[in-house]
Amino acid sequence: SKSSFSGPLLNALAQMDGLIQVVRAFQNEQVPHASLSVNAGRDLSAVDDELLLNDLVTVEKRVEKLDQELKRGGARDKKEVERELEAFKAMADALNAGTPLRNIGFSYEEVRRYWGFNLLTIKPMLVVVFPQFCPVAAIKIVFAMPVYLVWDTRLKLPKSLISTVAIT
Repeated sequence: SKSSFSGPLLNALAQMDGLIQVVRAFQNEQVPHASLSVNAGRDLSAVDDELLLNDLVTVEKRVEKLDQELKRGGARDKKEVERELEAFKAMADALNAGTPLRNIGFSYEEVRRYWGFNLLTIKPMLVVVFPQFCPVAAIKIVFAMPVYLVWDTRLKLPKSLISTVAIT
């Protein structure tokens, strides 16, 4: 299956260090929703499903390549290829179960190892929900938060990687 996200959008997301998903949770006739009803949970799930699908396609292609490499042999050590194949099969199982890769307990080293495959659900995600309508001219949101704080505790990231994002 193929993602309904456009290629340029997927390429742009793949270049990001983290993702911010902004969702509305308010009804307003002046700002109609594309689905004609507001449901923040549904909207979050729809984006998550697209990211999961994109990653699943990538992971399945990698599993096929690794299987082929094992059959024909290659320059890499067989045990190394087998370890990578096992990891990608575990990723496929998680994605098929609807679990983003950021939630399966990768170590910092594993995240670094698989980062180059442009897996979108391995990236940290911040979800921002707007509970009420504000005209664009009236929006004055100022906050600063460490985007990698959760990842710092789980993956023991070096403090130098913790950054602050300010939205004004």
